[in-house]
Amino acid sequence: MSMGEGSQLQGLRHDVDGLRQQVVALTKCLTTLVDKQSHESTYLQRVSPLSPYTSTDPRGLVIHRTGSPEQPQFIGPTRSDFSFNIAETTIARMSIGPDGMQPHLLASPVTSREHTPDQEPRQPSPTEHRAAHGLSGLTCTEVIRLLEIYHEEVACVHPIVDAKDLMRHAAKIFEPSSELTTWSEEVQLRDIRNLHMVKIAVATALIHETHGKNTESDSLVASVEQDVSVISLAHAIDLKDIQIMGMLSLYFCHTSEELYAWRAIGRAARHALEMGLHRRQSLIDNFKDEEARNRAVQIFWVIYELDRRWSFGTSLSFALDDREIDPRLPEPGQENPYLKAMVAFARLCSNVWEALPSYGSSAQCIAKEKEEYLDFMAQNWRRTLPQELQFQQTEHDDQTRQVRRIRVLLYLRGNYVRTLIHRHHVLTPENILNSQENAQLVVDIAKDSIQVLVKLDETSDVYTREQSIYHYYLISAVAVLLLSVLHAPQLFAETCRNPFVSAVELVKGFSKSSTASRRLWKSFRGLLPVIKSLSTKAMDDKREQSYTSVSYTTIAQELERSRTTNDTLAPHLSELWTNDSFGFDLGLSDVVPGDFDMSTNLMDLYDLFGSTVVQQPVHDDGADASVGQQGSSELDGDAMTRHFLELL
Repeated sequence: MSMGEGSQLQGLRHDVDGLRQQVVALTKCLTTLVDKQSHESTYLQRVSPLSPYTSTDPRGLVIHRTGSPEQPQFIGPTRSDFSFNIAETTIARMSIGPDGMQPHLLASPVTSREHTPDQEPRQPSPTEHRAAHGLSGLTCTEVIRLLEIYHEEVACVHPIVDAKDLMRHAAKIFEPSSELTTWSEEVQLRDIRNLHMVKIAVATALIHETHGKNTESDSLVASVEQDVSVISLAHAIDLKDIQIMGMLSLYFCHTSEELYAWRAIGRAARHALEMGLHRRQSLIDNFKDEEARNRAVQIFWVIYELDRRWSFGTSLSFALDDREIDPRLPEPGQENPYLKAMVAFARLCSNVWEALPSYGSSAQCIAKEKEEYLDFMAQNWRRTLPQELQFQQTEHDDQTRQVRRIRVLLYLRGNYVRTLIHRHHVLTPENILNSQENAQLVVDIAKDSIQVLVKLDETSDVYTREQSIYHYYLISAVAVLLLSVLHAPQLFAETCRNPFVSAVELVKGFSKSSTASRRLWKSFRGLLPVIKSLSTKAMDDKREQSYTSVSYTTIAQELERSRTTNDTLAPHLSELWTNDSFGFDLGLSDVVPGDFDMSTNLMDLYDLFGSTVVQQPVHDDGADASVGQQGSSELDGDAMTRHFLELL
């Protein structure tokens, strides 16, 4: 063989080896594509618009939530309900033992969700397209209008999704050529996610329009919930999955279902961890495009700040641990000052969470140095806000609705976190006695929050359109006033009366179906008979003497006697209620009284605490260990105080 032939043969062998490697690579690629297509086909069979999850009858998808929103069984120190429990504990301290407490005095977390029966699959015809995408009854123009409301009320504050993108998705959904039968499998999964985001946004906007839950919004969200419940079983997590869960958590916030909001944001947070959004290098590796990377960063920080918000609302743990977040992770830029401020606030909340006494701890106070440091951080956070986000009590009414809303929200959040820092000063009479200055401080903060909310309600429709958001801060402030008046009426009864009356006037404006009204009502309904009885006794005694003293033993005896039998309660109830159209059951009835009755009974509660100097026994050093422990014998002696502390 000549040298030329040998060289040619060597070249052919090299070419054959190259072809063999390419065939192997192509085979692997083909296998991967087949497996992926198989997985997507399986998923699409389960969640495609042709499945029962997008039935033409959206009413069949509704997960009924007609009762009170479900609450976590654990009642921790950051939950507002904790405050009412502390107050209840104080009143019942002397005479009611571990077997004497009646369960109906404490809010019983009962699920309000009923199981939705499985439905048989059906195949809608192309003409049923409008019903099949779940937006039947709405035109494209109406959907676009609702998406604009969503942007104004939600997305501009929590920019987890771009409203312009939602509008483009909505326009595509309503295109005549977008019949379900023409969708290819490659685009169905993406379009299903886009459809889900549009549905959630529309449902949330409907809540703002109707000032509360409604059948239409529940139907839309129910169809989304059933689909996303299996989304991680058949396909890799996508950024849109995080957006969907974050949007669901915001929806539940606006329906006052904070436990569901906490659950949804927890899933979003775990999806974010799975995608590596909390690490700088994984962001660079997974998002090559700068615009996509910036979007991922923004979505992560929205999830982060919402995770803190819902954890404080439910007193349940964070899903995102600060120690796991890369300190080099990019943060929101100056183009989104509100989100940037909320990320800083969320970090402050992390510090406050760590400083609060742990559940069951014998020490229910924050160390003085730590308290002063946290208060400095809280006030410094407020001082360093950009000028356009600064709230001033003397602001003019000519500012835009959006600017006013954002400034007020940030101001109230600052007050709320300072309330948590200083709250322990009003938990017991002893704490007030030991530090009257700090007790006065936390009361002044609560009064300031009420004043801001009253002015907001008088000068705009912001409060009315977002009741669930602002009720959170109102009820927290009311609980502080009641605790302070209960534990030191001689100091606070007179000075707190006007702010309390103002808060009652806001309560008076709640709709009868409002979940916040229901929550406030349930927090004190079991005390109504004793309020009536003791108020009458206090007023009678006051006519005979300038000073009346009612011991906790007397209050406890009234509580015990008021709960013996329904026959005994009947005379009290007939006097207590002025609206005969309401049936009343002192058990677990969720019937909410009318505006007049509710405001009257709130004032009865205040007058009872304020006109009566309640003599409380002083605990020994170990007594405070009972505060915050559910179900223990020590707690049973502090039921009234604990009852109100739940609301903080």
